[in-house]
Amino acid sequence: MLGEDMRAIDTCCFVFPTKEILRYMVYAWGYFEGYLDLFGRNIVKAVGYSVEEYERLKKTMPLDELRDYMAKLIEKFAIPLKIFVKMLDEAGIEKANHINEDAETTTGVKPLSNDYIASIVKEYPDKLTAFAGIDPHKGEKAVEEVERAVAKLELSGITLYPFKHRLYPNDPKYYPIYEKCIDLDVPVWIHTSNNWDFTVSADYGHPKARRKAVRQCHSSNRLSNLYSKQCHLPQP
Repeated sequence: MLGEDMRAIDTCCFVFPTKEILRYMVYAWGYFEGYLDLFGRNIVKAVGYSVEEYERLKKTMPLDELRDYMAKLIEKFAIPLKIFVKMLDEAGIEKANHINEDAETTTGVKPLSNDYIASIVKEYPDKLTAFAGIDPHKGEKAVEEVERAVAKLELSGITLYPFKHRLYPNDPKYYPIYEKCIDLDVPVWIHTSNNWDFTVSADYGHPKARRKAVRQCHSSNRLSNLYSKQCHLPQP
């Protein structure tokens, strides 16, 4: 328990533990075989199976069927929001911020709607916040979704995944999104870390890529007021 004079805000709460979000995590992250292995081994251990059982399943099932099986298993860990909020209180966490995502263009995985995430936040607005998932490859529709997610759904910022989008943070496709976030005065959460997608360069998530984007933004009068946050633990 934290001391009374301390505050904790979880700015990187990947999962509000509903069935829908847990299942989505398996499909969205399990799209990458490295993440499927990482999550799958932990899921089977959590339900009492051995890691060897996961390896057996992987050898005998097509990957799509394995994802379906893991998604069914992970449903067991769904927690009613009321209990989840109580857990946050008991841990001394003042707020938890969920980071939604949208990488549909590059992965083909249909994202959870920002409307759904906003509906969860509205149940406990004093305890939960969320950032909208945005796919930069959707062009003007992506910019319109930023506006809608913040102005109508009252989400607190947006989330970008360069390694999933196959873009560096300073790619021109991101700039209209950055500009809209400046107009709306909301932060941008950018994934900067190692990743377990063995088909793409880790440089997409290297902190130096975000730093370069920040420098370019600050050298531009239009983008100098962008507030961005890099998450999570980066590589050296």
